[in-house]
Amino acid sequence: MSKQAVFSAILKFKWRLIFTFVLLSFYVSLSASSLRPLSDYLTSKIDSLESRLSVAKGEEKALTLSRLVNAYSGIDFEKSLEYFNQAAALLERFELNRQMTNLFVYISKTDTKDQRVKQLELAIGYCKREKLTKCEIHGIIQLGIQYLRDGDLEKAFGHFNHALDLSNRIAYNYGQAAALQRIGRTYHDTCNYIQAMKYYYDALSINLQNGYHEEVAVNQYLIGLAELEIGNYHSAIDYILRALEFWEQTNNVANMWNSNELLGNIYIKMNDYAKSLHFHRIALDIRQKNINRRLALGVEPEPVNFLGIAYSHNNIAEVYYSQGQYDSAHYYAISSLRIKEAENSVASIRDKGNSYLNLGNIYHKMNMYDSAFIMLAKAYASFSSINNKSSIAETLYGQGALYLSTGQNEKALHAFEEGLKLATEVNDQANIKSGYKHISEVYVLLEDYRKALENHILYSGIKDTIFSKDRANIIDELQLKYETGKRQQEIAFQKELVLKKQRQLHMAVVGLISFLALSVIVLFLILKTRKQQIRIFEKEKESLLKDLELKNKELVCNVTSIYTKNMVINKVAKTLSGNMHVFKQANVGLVREIIGELRQSMDEVSWKEFEMRFAKVHESFYQHLDAKFPDLTPTERRICAMLKLGLCSKEIGAITMTKSESVDTARSRIRKKLGLKQDENLTDYLSGL
Repeated sequence: MSKQAVFSAILKFKWRLIFTFVLLSFYVSLSASSLRPLSDYLTSKIDSLESRLSVAKGEEKALTLSRLVNAYSGIDFEKSLEYFNQAAALLERFELNRQMTNLFVYISKTDTKDQRVKQLELAIGYCKREKLTKCEIHGIIQLGIQYLRDGDLEKAFGHFNHALDLSNRIAYNYGQAAALQRIGRTYHDTCNYIQAMKYYYDALSINLQNGYHEEVAVNQYLIGLAELEIGNYHSAIDYILRALEFWEQTNNVANMWNSNELLGNIYIKMNDYAKSLHFHRIALDIRQKNINRRLALGVEPEPVNFLGIAYSHNNIAEVYYSQGQYDSAHYYAISSLRIKEAENSVASIRDKGNSYLNLGNIYHKMNMYDSAFIMLAKAYASFSSINNKSSIAETLYGQGALYLSTGQNEKALHAFEEGLKLATEVNDQANIKSGYKHISEVYVLLEDYRKALENHILYSGIKDTIFSKDRANIIDELQLKYETGKRQQEIAFQKELVLKKQRQLHMAVVGLISFLALSVIVLFLILKTRKQQIRIFEKEKESLLKDLELKNKELVCNVTSIYTKNMVINKVAKTLSGNMHVFKQANVGLVREIIGELRQSMDEVSWKEFEMRFAKVHESFYQHLDAKFPDLTPTERRICAMLKLGLCSKEIGAITMTKSESVDTARSRIRKKLGLKQDENLTDYLSGL
């Protein structure tokens, strides 16, 4: 790649890189600037907890002691250990299982691996001396988790199996399930997903039978994760959604973002990038809100919170990479890596390896081959150090693709074959299929079409291999075991429910007689009250009808007065008109104007007054009439109002100073506009509006 091309690429992403470094600088400065508020916050919290401890009893005292262990961790280990010793006995006595796990998480909160191991061993030693075996089991499991994170699988297996033996010895169901789950997780990290699922289902069966709902959700999440790894995407989504439903109900923020993140990863595999980005952005939003909440309290966010942001950024980068949007992919991938490589980061080797692999593939697509080779080499070294064969295979495929782009076809073939070999060892179906596809494409370039065809056939038919069928049988067996265990739990629950209902039945029969007697009394009172209400209603109805009748009479009087007034006005107008010859010529125009105003007043002012009064009595009449029949003329609307008042055509004609025949003609027009049938009465219809 030329220097000019490199320089151009750097300029292209300049603003993105600047933003990333500003963001990281903010995290670093935030860490420093938050120390004082965090110290104040912890001091206040410790004072509050120690004050509560002086009056707390029973389970509340055990939980308060546990919180004090957490508050002193990282500040004063001796004080933290002192409270640990008090809390351990109480937590075991009250069988607060999850709190026992948390107790060991709290006591091992320190920056260095060796110190974490030392503090856990001290705490486990105390439990062993005091014969707090359940608490000891939780400590051994937590120590195994520490070794698993450090990539020491042998020690991790040893501690988890030791915890399982102790749990079996004392018939501690919670410890059995926790140890089985962790053994499964260790197999999972070595890419032995089928073996991992066997342990997950065993743990799930115990948790279901004992009603450990939170642990059931954890098992469902892990099974979904394993299903993803072996390519059963729809089954993976089903299990993760079951777990997510529980986390949302309990507002478990950490597991909510993990579940959304995993759903996003599954949809990437299914090439549904819109859904993938949707779930990844939900996870990122949850993580950012969690950090913001801590900042609002003046509490410094822990490094693991920022690691969550890094996970989200790396996954979003993968979505953009899959869509061919390499600029956006590079921005999020770089941001993720910077956070993981920060001085106070708690990112694992695998976490960093994922970012190296992602960036290597992105640089390849951006034609930055030197950077791509460097990143893929780092990814290979990271995954090799923890013997993650599935991820090593993916890295080899990335290197093989780079070799092809640089014309090194033989090296590409070797990388693809090595990747396929590793994928086959761990039964990674997706990577096995990818390996055959890559190898087939290389042989086409090498013009060895026979081998190209052989590998393409293997690529196309991989789902029908005996291995796949065997694997499907194992998974079906595990799922059947899970469903059987779930059914047994439901049967036990139904038996308990029947007994409970039988106990309730006796009480119900005793209460039924009293209830019936009381019901008779209540019914009598209700009927009596009902009769009184009916009488009151009838009186109110009668009063309203009388009031309406009175107002209708007033309206008739009003419309009659309009008639009388109009007659007077008309008579005056006629008199003036008949005596026009006696007026001076200069006054004729003025008289005519007066006559016009008198007739206009006769037509408009009086009717407006009537319609205003009519609308107050019959509030919705004009509203309904205009809504249903908007093409009625003002005269027709007035006739409709007078018909509602019960006036006949003759009376209406007298009021409007028209012949009754003209009113009948107008009524016919109104009937047509209202769409009335021959047998429908216009007055009755208008009365109903």
